Amino acid sequence: MEERLARMEQMISQLVGMVTKTNTLQLEMQSDLKATREEFASEKQKNAERHDEVVGRLKSMELDQDYIWEKAARNEREIEVLKRRMS
Repeated sequence: MEERLARMEQMISQLVGMVTKTNTLQLEMQSDLKATREEFASEKQKNAERHDEVVGRLKSMELDQDYIWEKAARNEREIEVLKRRMS
């Protein structure tokens, strides 16, 4: 009987050790997950900032392109007027 109790005590001790190890691993995983979420939020913020910057640059380039097209069209008209005057 005593041997059986000792064996049960050993099994309970092993079980407690396994639960402790599992709890420790779970805490580590929670910590890792929290760090990953923080990194993800940081990257998300950086991506939003970069997106805004790229959109701003594109809008500026569109304005520049519109200006260049208008100027080119104006120059073409002026060249055509000069050609007709010279003829």
